[in-house]
Amino acid sequence: MYEEYRQFTVGIGKDGSTPLGSFTVKNKQVDPTYYGPDGVIDHDDPANPLGEYWIDIGDSYGIHGTIDPGSIGASESRGCIRMHNDDVAAVFDLLGIGSTVTILE
Repeated sequence: MYEEYRQFTVGIGKDGSTPLGSFTVKNKQVDPTYYGPDGVIDHDDPANPLGEYWIDIGDSYGIHGTIDPGSIGASESRGCIRMHNDDVAAVFDLLGIGSTVTILE
């Protein structure tokens, strides 16, 4: 079996809200709509914080792009993994549904 390892700079959840461990990719979406505690933001709304890609790892957590590239490298989200848009596009192409993603501290 072929395995590939890569490392990216990411943004994580504030106050330790990003879960650690191994997760399975449940779903992937291009141009996702945001469903959050403050409401729904359509996929084509410039205020949508997800960017162009969503990789669902379960329990409402995901790996996604961002409309705020300055937040990468900081602990500012509600727990998701935020990436530069070019980086998440590469990860989106690498991962299939059922792939394992490991989040380490």
